[in-house]
Amino acid sequence: MENSRSSFDGDHPIVRGRGGPLVILAYHELADIQDPIATSPKLFAMHLKWLLDHGYTSLTLGQFEDAVSGGNLGTKRVLITFDDGYESVFRVGLPILRDYGISAVNFVITDKLGNPGHQSWDQVAAMERSGVFSTQSHSHSHIRWSGVGEMIRDVVISRDKLVQQLALAPGSVRHLAWPWGKVLPGWSEAAQAEGFAYQYLVRTSSVVPGTSAIGFPRVCCDRYSVERFAVTMRMLSNAFGAGTMNLATQVWRKVKHN
Repeated sequence: MENSRSSFDGDHPIVRGRGGPLVILAYHELADIQDPIATSPKLFAMHLKWLLDHGYTSLTLGQFEDAVSGGNLGTKRVLITFDDGYESVFRVGLPILRDYGISAVNFVITDKLGNPGHQSWDQVAAMERSGVFSTQSHSHSHIRWSGVGEMIRDVVISRDKLVQQLALAPGSVRHLAWPWGKVLPGWSEAAQAEGFAYQYLVRTSSVVPGTSAIGFPRVCCDRYSVERFAVTMRMLSNAFGAGTMNLATQVWRKVKHN
């Protein structure tokens, strides 16, 4: 991913322009096990086939940056992401994605790389070289931080380790998927000040003009049946359905924080 690509201007960057909705999908492990965040490889492949059969285009991370900062979200576009850096995503996910000609983002927890069940640094590097995956931050330790200072130190360590270990260009690690898809007030702005111009939460919603670039919604599709996946995609890819879900999400957030 190029380092020269422009980010958003202003303290509260939002998606401008036309087009959309654009849907961001989130997955974790790819395995035939009974785990709420594990999707069987066969089911994952069926999700990808459904997308292609119904005219969707998957974006690379660079294309996603262009879409959200360049004023044209397009139609029937998706960004596929994986959290936590599970080894199965390298072993199983990479060949499946390559077979379907689909790109994805690898949001890794840098302190867990090399641990059993997680990718090694060599595997992360191979995924980055493959042209299928772009590697970005899911924090260093994935813990419940005591405050904004500890959080900043943690995500900066993650960013710096990715740049150093993968020989990435300075400034290229600018995407942060928040642990558990949640963030406290003021933390997004603090991370933005450290160069994380694109930040991701977990919400059943889509990217539309007006969406905050430091609060992109992602739909966690782990274990979704093909039928549920299809209904979700149709709803979130439709302007009315996406608008309804976005409004419902905003109302829920206000109620929750009051």
